[in-house]
Amino acid sequence: NLYRDEYYWALPYAYEWRGDDPASYVPRRFKPETNENPHDPSALMRYLRDVNFSTEPAFEAEVGRSLDWDNFMGMMSIEASCSEGDGFAGDWLAHNYFLYHMQRDRKFRYILWDRDYSFTDPQRNLWQDWPIYVDPQRTNVLLHRAYGTPSLRAKYLTRCGDQLARFVNERWFAQRVDAIYALVRTAAYADTRKPYSNEEFDAAVEAMRDWPRVRGASMRE
Repeated sequence: NLYRDEYYWALPYAYEWRGDDPASYVPRRFKPETNENPHDPSALMRYLRDVNFSTEPAFEAEVGRSLDWDNFMGMMSIEASCSEGDGFAGDWLAHNYFLYHMQRDRKFRYILWDRDYSFTDPQRNLWQDWPIYVDPQRTNVLLHRAYGTPSLRAKYLTRCGDQLARFVNERWFAQRVDAIYALVRTAAYADTRKPYSNEEFDAAVEAMRDWPRVRGASMRE
């Protein structure tokens, strides 16, 4: 099964348990993109139940029956390295992702999408939304419990270190920025309807060239 996260700004979802009725989750919060009719939500329900009710010492193992932790921490480290403010660990609770239940091992894996808030704040703290607080009574349960598990915190930091070494470095990043700039520069200059000047466009490109230096320093703190 493939689910797309359904975000409702008036009633954001924090991975809390909302009872045994699948209708509380599907399609209200997790919209099936495959196998829609008939749809079997049992694997998703088991995953959410483990997130909320697994015993503290066994949280990683029990949730790991349904969740690929390496995939999840990889996703989180990508969001952190890109200073994403509108994703799973963003400012509006968890959204902008797909959740795929793999047939081969029966585990869920996250797929990122809609990254338009990436690269917005190079000094965003690695732990800014671990856990996310909307108010004192609303905490992202999955992030909160993962944050409280030392082995998962260590896994997250290791994956952040991998992102820092491979992608948040000035040489690699500048090459990618320059390649994309060369591809779009002529068309961007010629666009008479763009909401910014050519000078502003070039200034934004320069800021992107400098982005890994500032983000890298922030991640190392």
